[in-house]
Amino acid sequence: MPSQVRSRRVHYISGFDPRGARFYHRLYRTEAAKQSAHSGASHRVSARERLTPTVSAWKIQSQWAEQTVETDYHFMEWTDLIRQHWDERLRLLLRSVPVYLHYLAFGGFNRVAKVSKNAFYTAIFPLLYIVAFTLAALVMLGFLGIGIWKTTGSALLTGGLILVLGLGIGTLGVRLAEKIGVTWLLRTCVFVVTWGTRRPPELDQRASEIAEHILAEQRRHPREEVLIVGHSIGSILSACVVAKLLQNPQAGALLGSLRLVTLGQCIPYLGVMPGAASFREELRALANDPRIPWTDFTSPPDPLCFFQVHPIQASGIPCSTPERPRQVSVRVFPMFTAATYARIRRNKLRIHFQYLMASELPSDYDYFRLTAGPGSLADHALSAPPLGTTPASSFLPPPNLGHC
Repeated sequence: MPSQVRSRRVHYISGFDPRGARFYHRLYRTEAAKQSAHSGASHRVSARERLTPTVSAWKIQSQWAEQTVETDYHFMEWTDLIRQHWDERLRLLLRSVPVYLHYLAFGGFNRVAKVSKNAFYTAIFPLLYIVAFTLAALVMLGFLGIGIWKTTGSALLTGGLILVLGLGIGTLGVRLAEKIGVTWLLRTCVFVVTWGTRRPPELDQRASEIAEHILAEQRRHPREEVLIVGHSIGSILSACVVAKLLQNPQAGALLGSLRLVTLGQCIPYLGVMPGAASFREELRALANDPRIPWTDFTSPPDPLCFFQVHPIQASGIPCSTPERPRQVSVRVFPMFTAATYARIRRNKLRIHFQYLMASELPSDYDYFRLTAGPGSLADHALSAPPLGTTPASSFLPPPNLGHC
């Protein structure tokens, strides 16, 4: 029999995304209403309020048949730190060169490629775009320059026109890069390499603050189940938070209600870096201490995650309990009609956000049942298909990533 949950608290940690609590509050409210169309549940999502400078919250009252579930949803802010690393275009381009050279020098791309081809292609996609566009632009300008010189015979006029055309092509390239997500991926890569070479102290401080908030809230307002949910790059920060909770001697019995959930995790991007020794120690703590159960959801068509990859072992850490984390495959195709799926699968950011969104059809994975449903996380995870039931999809360059 599924264990019944009447009260829950969710601590959500977003990915590398400068959009804050307002965006995610609106996303949850909108998508929960859509999911209600076929889940049979109703969700009342309250207005958003600021609890602390780094925590926003809203309440969810869900009705499932005869059972009411109360959920406190806490958005754990780190967008202020993200914006500090959200480089402008020229600075981003200049910083990306040493980042790729560094990742290449210690064999990072090779290590990533061995565990996930999709993750490897995603990581090098910005580099391929920059090289291909630059070469194409130079060839085009070369032909244009020859044509202008033959027509005008003026070196000065030819040089001036080529400069203007070059600026125009460069601007077009930047806009296209933003539209298809190259600049977002570059910012993410730069941030992860920065974390792996010189761990920003403000990140460590924020992880400690989040851990302290989680324990303080559970002491003041106990809930039957407490979920720490990390999405995308947020899965890395959530692992740091849980490691701090496990190391806290005052946590005690409070740990019994805590659960870690990672959605679309990309932990090995950081885990393989030689300079990320402190992070690997945190992963080692997670691997060897089962007091906080961990469930990892990844999806075959999501190229931004490490699908079917054990995040601890892929980071070079021997794991005596390979079943930790419990890995679950999120099958996106059955969530939609064939026509809808054919449309959304072309947008890889849309697929990467599906973990947080409603489905068109009833499916095994339901984020709103997971975060506001009457069953525990264990019941939800065990009802989903085990990892490996769906073959990984081939990588397609994302046509419209936007900002994540």
